[in-house]
Amino acid sequence: MDVKNLKDIDDKIGNAFKTNKEIAINQLEQIISKMPIEIKTLINDAFALKRIPKEYLLSSILFAYSNACGLAFSIKAMGYINYANLYFSIIGSRGDIKSPAMDLATFPLVKYDNEKYKEFKKNNIELEETEKSDRKQLFLQDATIESAIFTHYKNKYSIGIFIDELYFIIEKMANKSSTEGTAWRTFFLQGNTNKYIDISRKINTETIEIAILILEFYFINFKIVLDENINKKEKLPTTEDIIRLAIKNNASQKDVVAITGMNKSSISRKWNNELMQLAT
Repeated sequence: MDVKNLKDIDDKIGNAFKTNKEIAINQLEQIISKMPIEIKTLINDAFALKRIPKEYLLSSILFAYSNACGLAFSIKAMGYINYANLYFSIIGSRGDIKSPAMDLATFPLVKYDNEKYKEFKKNNIELEETEKSDRKQLFLQDATIESAIFTHYKNKYSIGIFIDELYFIIEKMANKSSTEGTAWRTFFLQGNTNKYIDISRKINTETIEIAILILEFYFINFKIVLDENINKKEKLPTTEDIIRLAIKNNASQKDVVAITGMNKSSISRKWNNELMQLAT
């Protein structure tokens, strides 16, 4: 963030004493306050009435708008033509209200697709295969790579893909031996414009401030996820823990030796120590 006035200096000083979570919460409220009144009201009401997290719904709405806009809207600046092209990952614990946010934001897309499907079936019911028109579609959920490529080929202006369990597709893309993973990587890198991504994209002066704010917000969220997980180690039970559990469940020393891989004399000594502690 550039420093332009005393308020910016005050914000800089204030942020120096805040955690990443506190900074992210402040940025989230700033972003929502700059949204059109309809979106701002929807996000705030959904949180107040349905407890849908604001950050989940904001990301879902930005995704839905990007999907709906596709090639219909573009920004011409500095010799470039730029189209909406967004990728979001909603990361939360089990039980968090993630799916309702996506369902609410993409409801207009699903409604449009359902109407176009009925229209497609009606118009093509008596036509030969070669005469049938293409089905108009915006939104795919948990699609295979073949379905995604085919639907995008038929709908070059835009296609949005909602993947509920992102971990599995990331695992495939990380596997160099997976042909499906390679196909997904290529598909995502080509983007919504059906062209290779232009990494030198420009944005105009009217949107620069909110664009920077949104990027900072998601970058800090990424740092929060890293901070919470990078030093998180699986807590394995100690030998003493295993012995206590074995004694409690009437297991034998032989069972503990098999589980831990330690020699019998060490287990026997620790076992006797635990029995003595239980007796005192």
